[in-house]
Amino acid sequence: MHSGRKRLILVMLFSLILGMNQPVHAQDLTAMRTFAWRSAGLIMQYPADWVQGDYQGNPLLVSTADGLDKASKGDVPGVPALTFLHYPQVGTISPTDLLLLIFPDQTTSPMVVGGVSGIVAQFEDTATGQTVEAVAFKSPSINQAHLVVAVAPTETWAEFEPRLQVMLSSIQFLSETASLEFAGGTVAFDYPDDWHTAANGQVVVASSEQPKAEAILEGDLKDAPPFIRAQLLVPSGIGIDPADAQAPRQILESFTGQTLSNITEFEWGDGLPAALTQIEVEGISLLLVAVVNGDSALLMGGGATIEAWPTARVWIDGALNLTVYNEQIAPLTLEDFIAGDTNGPFGMAQ
Repeated sequence: MHSGRKRLILVMLFSLILGMNQPVHAQDLTAMRTFAWRSAGLIMQYPADWVQGDYQGNPLLVSTADGLDKASKGDVPGVPALTFLHYPQVGTISPTDLLLLIFPDQTTSPMVVGGVSGIVAQFEDTATGQTVEAVAFKSPSINQAHLVVAVAPTETWAEFEPRLQVMLSSIQFLSETASLEFAGGTVAFDYPDDWHTAANGQVVVASSEQPKAEAILEGDLKDAPPFIRAQLLVPSGIGIDPADAQAPRQILESFTGQTLSNITEFEWGDGLPAALTQIEVEGISLLLVAVVNGDSALLMGGGATIEAWPTARVWIDGALNLTVYNEQIAPLTLEDFIAGDTNGPFGMAQ
């Protein structure tokens, strides 16, 4: 983790589990997962059967594993794919100028992205046989220009475009952060700016008014709006041996008062033992994670009423960063593109 800062970056096994029961849009026939792009402070839904990767630090979402392998090498994927581009060294550039710098001489038109004004260009790249849609916007949380670039073979673009529009329309910005100190670093929870926080040695973020957040902090979950919650524990203080390999499971069972059969055990962060479960209690669906570090532990998760859960889960997954992109690899610099020292996204010549 860069600068020792702990983030909720969980392995693909975790993503597979959390992909279940995601919201399904009327225009789409597949379940959706949540992708969190920290560079822009946004979350976006994408089809559950797509795969994640990167190309020189730029996140990729690709519809097949073979296409991901090609796109990861900078080649044309040959299937529908998206990449996400950000050049912090030119923080004052406008979205339009950035789009036209990467894709010169294209016709642009206005587009709203996650509630903010953006710009879009759609064109055919005859050299690669792809149709391209590039969307540029200024992230309200980062206040810099960003690009989302989608491609698909031109002959399949008409089939892909409705799905792409579902994905783009799901973009939302997480512009606020709450945090807890744990395991020598900071665990950060990103959330929408119209959510409300409460804290008392814990973190509660709720999507309704402040009194609701404070009620959840006190343990009152009746009619709770979508929320995330985190707190620090001392395992030995509740009768749990922190050295026991089952300690994370025992914390979850102690907290829920249940013997849990649907627990997934995994390593969190820098190899700390952790466990995950999803339960329903008192009309609330809860996603819970316990992490143990010596004789301290982190219990975190999110919840919503059972009725609201299918829609609320996209926010909870995003706020907890359960599918967050790992930013450790340095991205291609804008200077590389300007100098013509590299191909553009997906093998397109500059």
